[in-house]
Amino acid sequence: MTAHHTDTKTAESARRRELMATWSATCSAKKAAHFSAARGFARNNLWLGVPATVLSAAAGTTVFAATQQASASKPLLVLAAAVSMLTAVLTALQTFLKPDAKQQEHKDAYTRYAGLQTRIASVLAREPSELDIAEARSELDAITREAPIVGDMTK
Repeated sequence: MTAHHTDTKTAESARRRELMATWSATCSAKKAAHFSAARGFARNNLWLGVPATVLSAAAGTTVFAATQQASASKPLLVLAAAVSMLTAVLTALQTFLKPDAKQQEHKDAYTRYAGLQTRIASVLAREPSELDIAEARSELDAITREAPIVGDMTK
């Protein structure tokens, strides 16, 4: 082997390692962002679901109490109607916004980025080949294309 050939091979190896290390860092950043987004959607789900459940029970109890009285007081009936309407709004928001489904989408993206990052680390433990580069690039592109956008509360 000539010195030029060895230098070219070393430079190519360094380029592949640097590229894989950059992709590993990208996976790490995107993994953290999706984890944070999943936690946010989990909180949103609780903030909508728990009050809706509690208010639904309160509305049912209030309506039941109002119907048991021969002359139900107008304020009690108004309260029952208001609680029922608020429950309907919270339930509709939870159905429309689907925070539980969005949480799962971000958890899935987190898991895929974590898996790719692990595979990249195992490749970096040896000499990355052009096939390793092609496979990692393809997988990273697919995850990025299919993952929900972080920061977009509608996706």
